[in-house]
Amino acid sequence: MTDAPPADAVARRTRIAAYGWCEADGSVLLVRIAPGYVDAGSWTLPGGGLEFGEDPADGARREILEETGLSVRLTGVIGIFSQVLGPDVTTRGDRLHNLQLVYRAAPEGGQLRDEIGNSTDHADWIAFGRLDGIGLVDLVRLARAQAGR
Repeated sequence: MTDAPPADAVARRTRIAAYGWCEADGSVLLVRIAPGYVDAGSWTLPGGGLEFGEDPADGARREILEETGLSVRLTGVIGIFSQVLGPDVTTRGDRLHNLQLVYRAAPEGGQLRDEIGNSTDHADWIAFGRLDGIGLVDLVRLARAQAGR
C-alpha cells in the first residue's frame, strides 16, 4: 500500500521523543525553550527527539543530561502522548505526528547548567506552586496531571 500525500501536499513526518518528569524538594525540573523555536519562552520537560534506533530510555537520559547537566535514574513511565501538529506551528512547515514518552526520573548527579546554542536556553527547578503562573507547553500540563501534581 502506498502512503499517498495529503490533499494539501504538505510533507508529513513522525517524531518520537522522550522526556523526564524529575521531582526534588517540591519542585520539578524544567527547561525554557530558546528563541527561534516554536513556543519560545515557554517551559517544557527536559528531553527531545530520539536518534534512529535509540532506546527511548537511553534517549531520555541523554537529552536530560544535554539540556540540564544532570544525570538521572528512570523509575517508570508517566505516559505516552500523541498529537498531530499542523504546518502553521512546526519549525519546518510540515504536518508532524509527535509521539512523546514521559518517564518519571530521579536526579543522580551532575551540576545544573543551561544548554547554550540549542532548542533550550535555561534549566531550573520550578516549585510546584509556581507552575500555574508561568508559560508551560501542553506536555508539562499532561505529565503533571498523570504524575498527580
